[in-house]
Amino acid sequence: MSKVVEATSNVEFEEFSRTDRVQRLRDKFMKTRPNVDIERAVIYDRVFKQSDELANDPLIVARAKAFYTFLNERTIYIEDDQLFAGSFGKQARAFPIYPESVGDDLVDEYRKLPTREIDSFDYAEEDRLILEELLPRWHEHSLRQQIFPNMDDFEKNLFLMHPKTSIVGGTNVFTLDVPLNGPAGHITPDYQTVMAEGFLGIKERAEKRLIEAKEKGDKEGVDFLEAAIISCDAIANFAKRYADLARGMAAEETDENRKTELLEMAERCDRVPALPPRNFKEGLQAVWFTFVGIQMEAFQRCFSAGRLDQYLNPFLENDLNEGTITMAEAQEALDCLWMKFPETNYINSEYYSHIASGFPSQQQIIVGGQTPEGKESSNLLSYMAIQASINTLLHQPSISVRFCEDTPDSLISKACELARLGTGHPSFFNDRRCVPALVRKGIELEDARDYSSVGCASIQPTRKDKGSHNAGYINVASALEFALHDGYWKKGDRQMGLHTGDPREFTDFEQVIGAFEKQLGMMIDVYSKTAVKVEEAHRDGVPTPYISCFVQDCIGRARDRSNGGALINSGMTPRGIGLADVADSLAAIKKLVFDDQTLTMGQLLDALEANFEGQEEVRQLLINKAPKYGNDDELADEMAMRTVDIYVNETDKHESLFGGKFHPGFSSVSSNVPYGTAVAALPNGRKEFVPLADGCSPSHHVDKEGPTAVAISAGKLDHEGMSGGSILNVKFNPLTVAGKDGLAHLTQYAKGALEAGVWHMQYNVVDVETLRHAQEHPEEHQDLIVRVAGYSAFFCGLSKQLQEDVIDRTEHLIAN
Repeated sequence: MSKVVEATSNVEFEEFSRTDRVQRLRDKFMKTRPNVDIERAVIYDRVFKQSDELANDPLIVARAKAFYTFLNERTIYIEDDQLFAGSFGKQARAFPIYPESVGDDLVDEYRKLPTREIDSFDYAEEDRLILEELLPRWHEHSLRQQIFPNMDDFEKNLFLMHPKTSIVGGTNVFTLDVPLNGPAGHITPDYQTVMAEGFLGIKERAEKRLIEAKEKGDKEGVDFLEAAIISCDAIANFAKRYADLARGMAAEETDENRKTELLEMAERCDRVPALPPRNFKEGLQAVWFTFVGIQMEAFQRCFSAGRLDQYLNPFLENDLNEGTITMAEAQEALDCLWMKFPETNYINSEYYSHIASGFPSQQQIIVGGQTPEGKESSNLLSYMAIQASINTLLHQPSISVRFCEDTPDSLISKACELARLGTGHPSFFNDRRCVPALVRKGIELEDARDYSSVGCASIQPTRKDKGSHNAGYINVASALEFALHDGYWKKGDRQMGLHTGDPREFTDFEQVIGAFEKQLGMMIDVYSKTAVKVEEAHRDGVPTPYISCFVQDCIGRARDRSNGGALINSGMTPRGIGLADVADSLAAIKKLVFDDQTLTMGQLLDALEANFEGQEEVRQLLINKAPKYGNDDELADEMAMRTVDIYVNETDKHESLFGGKFHPGFSSVSSNVPYGTAVAALPNGRKEFVPLADGCSPSHHVDKEGPTAVAISAGKLDHEGMSGGSILNVKFNPLTVAGKDGLAHLTQYAKGALEAGVWHMQYNVVDVETLRHAQEHPEEHQDLIVRVAGYSAFFCGLSKQLQEDVIDRTEHLIAN
């Protein structure tokens, strides 16, 4: 089924819906359970621990050789109906183990995988026994073992719930988990060069640079370049294995159409990604092999396929012009690639799964926006990519749409057509805020315009950044708790923060702000310095020569991206949690304690310490008589702006290992729920240990003035300082966006919110009744997807507490 849509004056988009092939692929995915694949761990253990074959090699060369061996030996398969080859494990939805960076830290966690409440995995008993026998040999390789034992007691106290007995469970004041499993991902590497040169072209450049390095006696450079060359051969050989498999399957295939598809697949795998693609389908296959290689090399999460519409559209347009592909064939091929992305995931600790639950791999693909020269860039593939998400309706890939001054209304409308289907896709990114934010961090304007999204709401210049933007999360609401209790942490029953004085003795509001600023500054200082130590551990223990092959300018500098090879070396920044809670609390203190003197500070603190037990009158005063962020209220929004300014200014005092900038932002994934369990009662009327607000969204049910006021409040924040990105979640009742008029209203709201200055925005379009029914009858809603915060997830796979948080969000209507 198709229909023709006038997209822009230059683009006529013919819309094709889901084919039977894509439906079958989707059905199979929904029936397949995530499962543990130990094959990578077994092969790495054999070559590193049970033989001497790599004993005399520099670490980076040894890692490249192990990568080659693994890709050459691992089990491969080709899925029925698929047009593209390549997978992450030996069967569908199988995910590997990374002993070289995780060690044996998570052995106890792995035992829970089949039965834990959220993000459970099938895990064969025989595999468990093999893994538990080999992982202790990797104990000293654990990044956690390298970082936490070298902290002083004060630092451990902030990061670890039980600092004397465990290095796994966090406090929910800080989280340092993502970069302690591996190199941390959050990167958009240089797919453009892979499309232009192929890996054999990259290898040729590395070989020429190797000659120079040897002549100069640059031992580090020689080691890296030799590792890069091996890595290029590894991915090229990996694709050749699939070519052989496809031909073998074709020889036995009785269905002539499938036989032809397999032979065409073999031809593609013979060529890409070793050589540059010649057509659209080869380009899609090259992207996927390149993408798979990233996760095969190391534990990397939230890596992006980047501006796919920009680097693949020329192949599409050429094929269409030459008549070698039809629009229907091209859309189905793109849909098949989209069906590969949900295979991706990671095996996280149970603790981290509560912070980011629902299997969020957060692979970003972004369309639209500006060219490096500043021209509007949307094209045919921009629309087809959105249509692919409409046709597949799954949690991955996470598609985003860039908005700039000249973005056509038709692209925004197409994006809103997807948004109102209720999967939480797409995210909207605002070039008017994102580009100046990168320039403010010292990025050249052309590179800033060429940004891609990574993770939830982060951005980075495509091709040139070393990645690893997100180190974890920092509880900004905890800083306020510490300021109000002289550094004491109620949940942990211990002194956690600085001694900043007894607030009962504060005589003006600026003393409250001053105490908060000191507490948050201390937290950011500890976190940022720890992040640099993690960068050192990555450099010394888990270099990644494969992905460094296509990060500029690692080949030219003859250095791994972990060792200063990238042109841009951003710092691993903690994302803030609890903005609205802090803003509303500060507004309540200023108005009710200092301005109106309705309460004394002593009365307020007494109510907080009692968790409002016997103090409901005080609580209602705080809830109903103090202004709230999200209503375009001057005082409340000023407090949000001051909170952001403190966070940004304190973060800007620090630099990464190689002199790069840190990128603060408020993007919470699902951590606002577990992070709330660490925070005592607050002056906004929130009781202790309940969820905090997500991202830069308002607290639940206080945004009384409607969605436009929410966008205006969020647009006032210093987003140019928060270059790490801040998430704005807006929830709409499906009826309000239904039909032609509803789509027009949603499109107009999206344009208005972006023009109001928000950084990022995403919708949940689902009603409470549907979500409640899904809780009661999950078997009827297995493919119900919601937007959590920066990623989409299957609702029935979320924890009950997180489900309740999604349900409890304010449900808005759009006025006609």
